[in-house]
Amino acid sequence: MNDRLGRFGRRELTALTAICTLIFGCFSTEESGIFDTGNRLHFATLIALFVSVTVLRLAANALERAGADSLGGRLALFPKPVCGAACVFGVSALLLGATLPGMRFIRAMTDFIYVEAEPARIALYCVPCLAALSMLGMETLTRTARVLLPLTLAAAVFGLGSDVPLYRFYRLYPLLSDGMRLVQQSAVSLLRFLPVVLLLLSCARGAQGWRNVRRAGTVGMLLGGALTVVAELCLGMSYRYTELRELSAPLYRLMLEIDTDNASVRLDRVVLFVWTMAALFASACAVYGAALLTVECFSLRDVRPFAMLFAAAVVTAALVLREADDLGRKLPYLRPAGCAAALIPLAALLMRRRNSCKRE
Repeated sequence: MNDRLGRFGRRELTALTAICTLIFGCFSTEESGIFDTGNRLHFATLIALFVSVTVLRLAANALERAGADSLGGRLALFPKPVCGAACVFGVSALLLGATLPGMRFIRAMTDFIYVEAEPARIALYCVPCLAALSMLGMETLTRTARVLLPLTLAAAVFGLGSDVPLYRFYRLYPLLSDGMRLVQQSAVSLLRFLPVVLLLLSCARGAQGWRNVRRAGTVGMLLGGALTVVAELCLGMSYRYTELRELSAPLYRLMLEIDTDNASVRLDRVVLFVWTMAALFASACAVYGAALLTVECFSLRDVRPFAMLFAAAVVTAALVLREADDLGRKLPYLRPAGCAAALIPLAALLMRRRNSCKRE
């Protein structure tokens, strides 16, 4: 089977996990309904991050005890209807995770950079990039992640650090004003990190052992999640929650509002270029994970046709969500459904069966 998985080390997988966690964490939040009664997004993100790391470690331990080498290989042992349903839910969660950052970058580019350009023309350039990256395979993606991670971290630190004189702590208030609302936002925020969990479990065979998956996944998710929480705290110290309710793409605005005395040094464009590369890279990782999960569950031969298909589907869905305001308003209702769907295959792993994978 031409799965394009290859072999990669713990450092490469840690870099890939950190980039995906940072991109999905920062650019996968719905823009309506979060700041209606206050800004508690950073608390919800922190809770969701620790829950996701716990789910990753529990699922990895369960798969290791069962003798499976990946999530797709374990699901393939279930009856065909169960395997098919779990595969559909897992693939949907991965593709949704790849779609949301693309939708927000297309919206931000058409709103702030290429104001007179049609969104379809911008999205058209994303299809070959996303398809080519996902078709190259996991080994290429992980090695690319080691090169891209320092640039992404530098862009995040520089973008957030340039506005330090403008931060005010009093803008974070009110804090924890509604406990039930915090629980709801934490549950919805799980969907931002569950695609990373599914990606790590699906590609575990190339990581040379579940121990590497647990270590790389934990370190990478904590690193990317910590930067996500810091970015959301900086966002809360830049705008009051009443202002955030009216802003479009507030985190995108914050990371690109770079003050420089030299107009010829357009550092905001440099940061934008790095964020665009990181977003395409993270989406390509999720697309490849969905394609690999599909071919392993259904015992198919080649991952590349599904990578091409899913890449086109992700860009199309991002464009539709960008153009259709009604779908954008319904997005908060789709996220809990996707979160529950992604938990189904993970819950199935924890159910021990007698006819599990045989150990050699």
